[in-house]
Amino acid sequence: MDNEVPIMPTKLYLEEIYPDFVTIKTSIDSSFQNSKNLYEQYINKQDTITASLCLLELADIERLRGRYEESFDYLWQTYSLLQTKPLHPINIRLNRNLGILYSIYNKEEETLKYLKSALFQAKTDASTSKVDSLEILHCQFSLSYYYRNKGNYDKALNYLDSCQSLFPNQTLPYVEADKGLIHLKKDNYTKAQSHLYKVKNFFLKGNEPYQVVYLSFLGDLKVASNETDSAMYFYTKSLSTLSQRQVYLEYKPLLLEKLSKVYLQKGQCTKAYETLNQSKQSMDSIFNVTNNRNNKLFEIKNNYQEKLIQNENIIQNQNQTISRKEKIQQILFSVLLGVITLSIFLLFFFRQRLRYRKLETQRQFEKEKANSILKVKSKELTAYALQIIEKEQAIKELLEIAKASSTSKAKGLESKYLDQSKKLWDSFNKRFLDINSDFYTSLKEKHPDLSPSEQKHCALIRLNFDNSEMAQILSISLQAVHTSRYRIRKKIGLERNESLDNYIADL
Repeated sequence: MDNEVPIMPTKLYLEEIYPDFVTIKTSIDSSFQNSKNLYEQYINKQDTITASLCLLELADIERLRGRYEESFDYLWQTYSLLQTKPLHPINIRLNRNLGILYSIYNKEEETLKYLKSALFQAKTDASTSKVDSLEILHCQFSLSYYYRNKGNYDKALNYLDSCQSLFPNQTLPYVEADKGLIHLKKDNYTKAQSHLYKVKNFFLKGNEPYQVVYLSFLGDLKVASNETDSAMYFYTKSLSTLSQRQVYLEYKPLLLEKLSKVYLQKGQCTKAYETLNQSKQSMDSIFNVTNNRNNKLFEIKNNYQEKLIQNENIIQNQNQTISRKEKIQQILFSVLLGVITLSIFLLFFFRQRLRYRKLETQRQFEKEKANSILKVKSKELTAYALQIIEKEQAIKELLEIAKASSTSKAKGLESKYLDQSKKLWDSFNKRFLDINSDFYTSLKEKHPDLSPSEQKHCALIRLNFDNSEMAQILSISLQAVHTSRYRIRKKIGLERNESLDNYIADL
């Protein structure tokens, strides 16, 4: 089972971020202890991100050593730490490792769930530059391994091709090795040999844990070409490396089974039987779900899941409670703000309304007062006009008597009468203007073509004098008054059915 990343470095590994973290690749135990010490150090500093990276490193080491329950334990601890940062890029590696562990126990649904989730987030984060393309490669490689083990070789090759497309100018040893095995499974010996030999120096001369798997692939290649001695050599060397370094322990039953078949092919039946029996014992010790290790594994898994679900439910309930309280507070604040705003508005509105009513009452009072004064003065002016009419009548009668007795004196008296009549009109007109100051102004603006004599007629009409009274005040004949009214109506533009008196009164 592949648990190591390809040769290119990744920014999500501790040694790339923290200089004080040095993974000792040659010693699993030293690497484990170093990671554990750093975890304690960073958890005390409440640096959950770095602590999570340490836990992932511990989970990787434990998986390499075949201690899957402990690996699960560290992964669920990482899951707990990352609950406050659900979208952090470390989740990519966490989900990928969970998928790999589930695949060991043939939990297909969980395997695909976590591996595809890791790939989706890796592609999403790569588009926003949160992680580099190497994380996508890791996820695609793990998916290709899953489909290869399920016998879906075409899909596995597609994922491996996608890995290579991310780094078109580089040789990816893990990708080449797995391509070699898949082509071998498809009975394409030439392509298989080409891919496997392309990275032979890297794995055989290097110190990569994946050497255990690669040696197994070479053994398969030699079996396919009937080179049983070479096949036995590579299987034995793979088992030796596995035991010496204590990595990829899940491969031990399969390697023993393959070695047993080689012994049988060479006619060494006793060795074949013994090796096959070792394979069965090894299989039972690692994968038998009834043994203590696996019981512990699933118990841990279930306990962590239940704890996480409980914590998530508590957090969710707390968040909902906080959210409800915040909403209630917002509603109360909005209502309070609305009440205050409405109160201020109503206070302002009623104050303005009261002020308006006060001003309106004052204006009405002033208007009524002015109208009362105007009525009184109009009455006085009318009385004054009537006095003028009476005097005019008396003077005319006296003139008639004077004309009968003395013509020469009558002419002098008539001249004085006309002067006196003009003075009386001027006095009357002055009083009229005092009472109706805007009347002439409005009349001239609306009807500028009215003559001064016609304006006088309009003034007398406003005071409600009839035609006879107007004739006496103006010292003209009644017919002249009728003629003047006719001209005024024509200049104003009144229709036959419209009242001149009403029109003048409304000015």
